[in-house]
Amino acid sequence: MHIPLEKVWRRLYHLGLALLLAAGAVTDAAAAGRICTSADTFMFGNQPVGSSTTEVATVSNCGDAPWSLTDASVHPATGPAFHVSATCATGMTLAPGDSCTVTVRFAPTTPGQTSGGFWLHNTTTTPDQLITFYGRGIDADSGSAALEFIPASANFADQAVGTQSTPMDIELHNLGPAALTLSAIVINGPEVYDFLGFNNACQVGSTIAAGDSCHMVLYFRPQAAGPRLANLVIDSPQLASLAIMQISGSATTSGVATIDVIEFYNAALDHYFMLAPD
Repeated sequence: MHIPLEKVWRRLYHLGLALLLAAGAVTDAAAAGRICTSADTFMFGNQPVGSSTTEVATVSNCGDAPWSLTDASVHPATGPAFHVSATCATGMTLAPGDSCTVTVRFAPTTPGQTSGGFWLHNTTTTPDQLITFYGRGIDADSGSAALEFIPASANFADQAVGTQSTPMDIELHNLGPAALTLSAIVINGPEVYDFLGFNNACQVGSTIAAGDSCHMVLYFRPQAAGPRLANLVIDSPQLASLAIMQISGSATTSGVATIDVIEFYNAALDHYFMLAPD
């Protein structure tokens, strides 16, 4: 049967159009918004009291479908040294390729470590986004004292999950030459809740004279098996930088010690007894 060439072209045209429309439907079904930030952490480091420095993060829709910001706000625990201004706002919708900015200015008025954050809750598949920032104010006293940890690190013996270790004494020794006033004593790190600290004589606000020490106690109470890590962080206006001691321990799933034994049977007495080998 002979089919006119015009009809062949017409059929091919409609077939091609149908395929294009189908491909478009697949593309639309796979389209998704994606949030991208040029920076998710700002490390301001040491900044002299009375001065300021600024960083800017660009937040963009790097996907192929619109999404919205359900909450764009400063984290309530943000320190007063941070001043945040943003074009990103709650309720804003970003089309593909659109962007907004978060500007953070660090202007410390007192010495010491501080931190903050800015929430970017959104309607993408990764809704909980937080831009974090850290900084430390310093003044003329910074670097006038140095802190030594004794021991240099806290390494606990194996400990059963859910049980608490014996106490480990930690000495904070001021190498001088100036006196040192404690402004922060913090345990942080990946397994922070596996370690407990009791400050005893080392209290925030207390002063350690040059050459003197104070003592605190650490405990290891693991919540899961395996190696566990954290840090003891000390700050003082007289320190050039944060003093950090690593804390570590290994957690086991059983706290019961086991030994090999040999079981014997006395046929005459119909009695079993066990002996541990030497």
